Amino acid sequence: MKKFLVVVGALMVTAGLVYAAPAKDDLSIKAGINMGGNLHSVTEAPEYDIKLTSDSSVKDMGFFVGADYSLVKNPAYTLGVGAEFLFEREDFSTLPVYAFGTYKVTKDISVMAKIGYSFSNIKGFEDFDGVEMKNGLTYGFGVEGYVMPDVKMFANYDMYNMGLEASIYDVKVTSDMTYSTLSLGVALNLL
Repeated sequence: MKKFLVVVGALMVTAGLVYAAPAKDDLSIKAGINMGGNLHSVTEAPEYDIKLTSDSSVKDMGFFVGADYSLVKNPAYTLGVGAEFLFEREDFSTLPVYAFGTYKVTKDISVMAKIGYSFSNIKGFEDFDGVEMKNGLTYGFGVEGYVMPDVKMFANYDMYNMGLEASIYDVKVTSDMTYSTLSLGVALNLL
């Protein structure tokens, strides 16, 4: 049911974007790096009362690309939708789709927040029967500032939830993971 709602919501947003008349600065493309981060995981086998928790440092720097589309703009704030693709690092990749809001602090600097749903892929489990990837909530906050009229730089702290469920020798095992990272990037306004 959750996947159905996400698909319907994405179609509604896409239809709105196609038929909306774009104004200046409505669409921006962006790219950047994730500065490593932390991967927190909780793995459980409830039938045997086993619960393992781990925190590991993700040292690999990752890259991402994305796009944001502003739906509501006024002098003080902006509301919109966006998507990013985080390229594979530490055996996982993710595609978050989100709603965002920005609030102007000064003429060229804004604070921002986003919340959405992250579609994830964890490498190494594609060939196993009975393994199901779990997607999850994504959220973040940060600051952005214009360095040229149509170019802005940003820094965000983002969290991505993901996991998997498996049945190994008829024992149900679940693993819930949260990846947190500092993202630095640049965005270019196209329209």
